[in-house]
Amino acid sequence: HAALRPGGRVGFTLEALEGDAECSELSASGRYRHTRACVQRVLDVAGFREVDISADTLRREAGRMVTGWVVVACRGVI
Repeated sequence: HAALRPGGRVGFTLEALEGDAECSELSASGRYRHTRACVQRVLDVAGFREVDISADTLRREAGRMVTGWVVVACRGVI
């Protein structure tokens, strides 16, 4: 967050964890999956605004599609 200028944007992807589960869990692939609510909460606490979180297919792994979150957020203006 501090590396971005006010109004700067960051984008990233995360594997999705559906439902009311804990914030995150380690999957069989060794990657962490996160709930949408957890991602939103962490970005809010860090001071990001205009957060857009959308579901999409990130990749194919072991013959199946891996669903995840595509996240774009804007650093709040001081």
